[in-house]
Amino acid sequence: MAVLGVTTVAAAEANLFPEADKLRAATATLGKPEWRPMLRYVADLHVRSTHPAMAPFAFPWEEIGPGYTPAFGHWDVVHEILDTLPFAPRHAHEELLNDVRLQLPDGFLPGSVWMPGSYQAKLHGNKPSFNTSSQGHPPVWVVAAEDYMQQTGDRAELREFFERATKQIAWFEANRAAQGGGFYYTDISLHLWESGIDEGVRFDAPPRSTLACVDATSHVYQLCDFAARWAERLGEDARPWRTKADALRDFIRARMWAEDDGFFYDVWARDDRRLRTEAF
Repeated sequence: MAVLGVTTVAAAEANLFPEADKLRAATATLGKPEWRPMLRYVADLHVRSTHPAMAPFAFPWEEIGPGYTPAFGHWDVVHEILDTLPFAPRHAHEELLNDVRLQLPDGFLPGSVWMPGSYQAKLHGNKPSFNTSSQGHPPVWVVAAEDYMQQTGDRAELREFFERATKQIAWFEANRAAQGGGFYYTDISLHLWESGIDEGVRFDAPPRSTLACVDATSHVYQLCDFAARWAERLGEDARPWRTKADALRDFIRARMWAEDDGFFYDVWARDDRRLRTEAF
């Protein structure tokens, strides 16, 4: 029975994560020898965290991690994609598509999808669920999409990525535009973790209105920059997206850069040293 059990587990693993052995083998060649046990653990963790496809996902989905409530998305899936891409490009591709194809018609991309077994899903009949108003997805998935296309040469979804990026730009402009320019995350208005920074110290003294957050504004700048690049590759007019990116770049430099200490801050903290909080 033990042999049968091992065989069954191996077969299931091969079906869910066909590149598992390749990913594990790579850890024996990377970095310092003393790093490799931890790298092997991380490779095993990726495999162990991947589950069979189920709605709303067309492909096997990798959860945020065992021990956390069953969930998918946000920064976590982007890091999972970047981590596995060099040695498991099929898996990275599937997670990327699982992520971006959650986008709703208005351009909203869910921050996290709560899967069966989580407290949040149990509130909805133990079905996958996500918040459609207060907790969106920081638009950092474009980095994973670009890295995938560059490393594999596969541009089959270039138009899809471009269209999803432009729709998300429109969503940010309609739903997260800050007063006076730039963009914000709901950390400052609803005390949630839309930014991905749980209980971030820089939000301990938020402004009384929705002013520009340096991360949200920078993320949308990057989103516009990638939209412009992808438009050029598609042979389309990149000027609308380049104009938006340039305007945000200028706003960040003018309103968020503190010349006296050489650091970028949220717009309400730039001119008040008491509110400045540095980070990486």
